[in-house]
Amino acid sequence: MLVSWTKGPYISSTAMGEGWKSHPGTIRQFPSLTRSIFTARNRAEHARKRRYIAHSFAPKSSRAAEGPIADKVELLVRKWDEIIDKGPQFDGFAHLECRRWFTYLSFDITGDLLFSEPFGMLRNGSDLVKVDNKPGSYVSMMNSLAQRSAAVATPGILPWLKPHAHHLPDPFFHRGMDGLQNLLGVTSSHVKERMAAGQDNHDDWLSLLLRARDDQGELLKFEEIASESLTLFMAAIETVSNTLSAMMYYLATSPSALKKLQTELDGIHVPATVAPFTSVRALPYLDAVLNETMRLHSVLGIGLPREVLPGSKGVQLDSFYFPPGTVLSVPIYTIHRSKDIWGQDANEFRPERWEKLSGRQNASFIPFGHGPAACVGRNLAEVEMKIIAATLIRRYEFCLVDSGVESTEGTTRKLIKVNIGIKKR
Repeated sequence: MLVSWTKGPYISSTAMGEGWKSHPGTIRQFPSLTRSIFTARNRAEHARKRRYIAHSFAPKSSRAAEGPIADKVELLVRKWDEIIDKGPQFDGFAHLECRRWFTYLSFDITGDLLFSEPFGMLRNGSDLVKVDNKPGSYVSMMNSLAQRSAAVATPGILPWLKPHAHHLPDPFFHRGMDGLQNLLGVTSSHVKERMAAGQDNHDDWLSLLLRARDDQGELLKFEEIASESLTLFMAAIETVSNTLSAMMYYLATSPSALKKLQTELDGIHVPATVAPFTSVRALPYLDAVLNETMRLHSVLGIGLPREVLPGSKGVQLDSFYFPPGTVLSVPIYTIHRSKDIWGQDANEFRPERWEKLSGRQNASFIPFGHGPAACVGRNLAEVEMKIIAATLIRRYEFCLVDSGVESTEGTTRKLIKVNIGIKKR
């Protein structure tokens, strides 16, 4: 039995916390060469995999990543200034599609932190990357991410479909698997090169995986390193780029919120182009804007399945009893927009609600998940998003070019295009 649970005051701590294990549907939605930190069902295995890279995502280490982040943000600013300098296109504003630029930025930051090698997307203004498993060919990484996200979610819900997907006439699944192979080709090529080099003198996430050892004290095999690299690669890119794109949309449609945030940021008095994290880490309205964005547009719109442990006594939630073997999920989108939890304006962008949050609302805010399987990269995502948001919002004025935006939902939720107008303040 599969139940999507939205009731009760202890949703996150009960249904996403201790005493549960990932359901196979989770693994099918995040396929790779072998189990990764995101798909390991065994708690001991998950804890071992988490230890490989946990140090890099601790608060101190995340702040140490500020240098590579700031370098890429400064390059983004130069590119946006160049677009503005070419001349306004509408009412004094220059036009650009910000989701594409935030994806370039996320790819370059992640490439630097994971492989010590940015992809050059910001510099080139393009998402074309050479793929190892397709010699001589360049593919669109944005398309690969979108195709993979849309297609692999379906077998997670309909597992009987997976063996037959390649035989279906609809190219939907073919594109999805091609997208996955493109992403795997990019990460695998870096892993192969570093493993072949022998001595590793880098200080990046891949180095941690290359030095890590399994339960038998052996160095990790290629398949596990490549799988963990792919997981880190996709998670780091999609979380930041999707959240920032949604934030731009909401601020462009909420002039009062944009003005209030700019006023707060003007008070930090930092001459540097890129806002330092130490100056923006504890700004209440910036926190409120980012939290409200993640509430309305959480990157994971689906509830990842969790299984009530076989052999247990089952679980009692309010007046409902769920026996062992029941698969429960907590749909983040539904929880984050519940009027019972957030009030009648639950579907509205109102950062001020974060000035006085109830205990229930705080417990129901789960953009990074909850419990042992919560997102290990939350600290780094916070550093990235605050630096990027503060830098851009204090430098530019924004307006929305299109009256609305469309979004897609697969494994992740993402806006298709966010066309905005910008000009220097």
